Amino acid sequence: MEDEEERDDSDIDDPGGPPPGVLFRAAMLPEYIRGFPLHAAITLRPDPPGATLRLLPWPTLASTANAIGYLLTEPGSPHTVAERIPRPVIAMDPDDPGLTLPSHGAYRTLIDLAPLWPPHLPAGQYRLTLLFISGFGRAETAPFEIAYRDPTLEEQRTLDDRRPEIPRGGTWFVWSRAPAADKPTLRGPFAANDPLAYLALQRWFLRGDDDLADIAPSTLDVLPPLYAPEADLLRAELARARGDLPTFDALEQRLLADHPGFRAHLDDIRDGHSELQEINEARRARKR
Repeated sequence: MEDEEERDDSDIDDPGGPPPGVLFRAAMLPEYIRGFPLHAAITLRPDPPGATLRLLPWPTLASTANAIGYLLTEPGSPHTVAERIPRPVIAMDPDDPGLTLPSHGAYRTLIDLAPLWPPHLPAGQYRLTLLFISGFGRAETAPFEIAYRDPTLEEQRTLDDRRPEIPRGGTWFVWSRAPAADKPTLRGPFAANDPLAYLALQRWFLRGDDDLADIAPSTLDVLPPLYAPEADLLRAELARARGDLPTFDALEQRLLADHPGFRAHLDDIRDGHSELQEINEARRARKR
């Protein structure tokens, strides 16, 4: 189809046999609120599992890499309410080789659909199918039943208070990395029903003035199950900052059992080279 990137056999390890593809799975929240992030957790795997796929678009929470789209319908109706067909661009620069899915591997990440969302979509119940397009074809998730609603008065106040902190033209992800004029306010409180809780916690860890060793891991317990692996990664960061290697090892074992793609990130945390560990060391140095 015209939206797909061309592929040659150099993109896979074993070009013999049926052409491989990407197995695309996702998890979503049951409800989303206008104006807030629309987070989904996606997992990409080679199909068949023994294939190694290279030069894939690399979606992250910062960007969907033009590889993620969606079909939105009303429940019980084939009528398409809105659609976004992705048009990925795969970098051929050897310094930017894109994403590699190793044999029997997997890549999980959070993404934000808000920048792709139809701005005037009415509140209501919808059936959402996510799309991933690469040089290996088009992959779809199973459809999700989601609710989309307008913010309450309290939620609107939250939007009004926090939107001025977003740099011009930025996203909620950019907000999560923005410096804060009043660092103590980054400490929360955090609530399970706050759509910004995960990003607000990230912002505190990145831009706050607290040593990661002094932050209670239980602070992360407010996050919904959608964020469970990412919450464990943050718990691993806290454990490493405390020098609590038994807890770190237990978290690592739990994470890698289901998410082998986290190996490099966990290695960086263990070695003190993750972004949060390096920021925390710089924070400590300033206080000496």
